[in-house]
Amino acid sequence: MLEKTTSKLFILFIIIFGLNMTIFGHLTPGGGFQGGAIIATGVAAIFIVLRVKFWNEKTLNLMKAFGGFGIAFLIFFGYMFRPFYIESQNLHKIWGGDYLLFLNIFCAIVVVSSLVLIIYSMVENE
Repeated sequence: MLEKTTSKLFILFIIIFGLNMTIFGHLTPGGGFQGGAIIATGVAAIFIVLRVKFWNEKTLNLMKAFGGFGIAFLIFFGYMFRPFYIESQNLHKIWGGDYLLFLNIFCAIVVVSSLVLIIYSMVENE
């Protein structure tokens, strides 16, 4: 009973903290992997404690593919975007990190979908 009440209180804060780590990861310590792992922890808490399953395996695999294609797109075609972002760079601003913000977001999508898929498969096989 106590763990359900505590989890309900902290799940939203866990997910918001993960989003903060992802979005501001190029300005502060953090990034897509760290933020994605924190978000996946919040989703895992929802699934394990509250038994609410958001996504199925097909949706998670589509999310992984979308994140992977986004990362590949930014790596291969990033030089087209580079002049625009270099002109708009300001220190300590959200656009200050070139296109690392978008790389962090796509990386977080891949990490969240992968970790949630692992957690779903571990819990359902028990």
